[in-house]
Amino acid sequence: MPNLLTVVIPVYDRAEIVGRTLESLAAQTAPAFDVVLVDNGSSDGTLKVLEHWGIRNSTDARPVRVLLEPKPGACNARNLGLRAVNTPRVLFFDSDDVMLPEHIARVLAGIEANPEADILGWNVLYRGVGVKRFHADHCIWNNLFEGNFATLRWCARTSLVREAGGWNPDVRLWDDIELGARMLAKNPSIVHLGDDITVEVYPQEVSISTNVTGDYLERMEAPLKSITSHLPPEASVWPEYVRAIVAGNTRRGASPEVADKALALMRRVSDGAPSAFHKILLRSVYYFRRLGGRGQNHILRLLLGGGKVI
Repeated sequence: MPNLLTVVIPVYDRAEIVGRTLESLAAQTAPAFDVVLVDNGSSDGTLKVLEHWGIRNSTDARPVRVLLEPKPGACNARNLGLRAVNTPRVLFFDSDDVMLPEHIARVLAGIEANPEADILGWNVLYRGVGVKRFHADHCIWNNLFEGNFATLRWCARTSLVREAGGWNPDVRLWDDIELGARMLAKNPSIVHLGDDITVEVYPQEVSISTNVTGDYLERMEAPLKSITSHLPPEASVWPEYVRAIVAGNTRRGASPEVADKALALMRRVSDGAPSAFHKILLRSVYYFRRLGGRGQNHILRLLLGGGKVI
């Protein structure tokens, strides 16, 4: 019987730490699933690590394929892996995080229990941060403001990911959220697998809250423009609030040059507000974040109707 699920992992220069992820994959209790590992042109011996692991761990029930994508970028590597998938479901994973031994078995059980579901999601533990929940409702809001479709929180029908266009290599930030927006535009059926934690994430040092270099200001525009094009009309203003949040974060503690860029962005956002209400609220969000405030998403959801738009 063909396997139901393929795990795709892109890897770039992770020779020293990818073993942690691979061993968590080898320790899975699920008897049968496919694995596709994609080296993204590593220069540190990562490809040999992947090949040696594949030779040791590939079986008829759990076949491992190691591919090479020389074109740089995780999206290119994931797309090569996506093209190689032969199973009806696909799960993308990152090369520096771990899955607990029962994770794949849990996902497979979820697929069998919910054959109509296009997407299955689960909560994950971000080490040093806490649990991030996956939401099966109000998905457009939760994707944009809560990172609902972060790479490690879901699996989907392979056909859905392909129909949505796969990973966008032109996006250099929030590529998973941007893909999530395109998948949501297909009106998929979504199921949350429950509150058990079977994935642990090791967060990267740079985040939206520590954007002192200001690089988010430029990098976020491509994904936000794409996401906006897939939003329903009543949600079209939401990306402006993301811009206000990033501008406020960036302005706090930034160099004068970067602070000027953040202020210029905020002025543009404020000047383009569709109403006096949004102008006041956008400015309030900006100053709230600039002063180090947190938790504004809960209030914004009430004021912007995030609990009404699917």
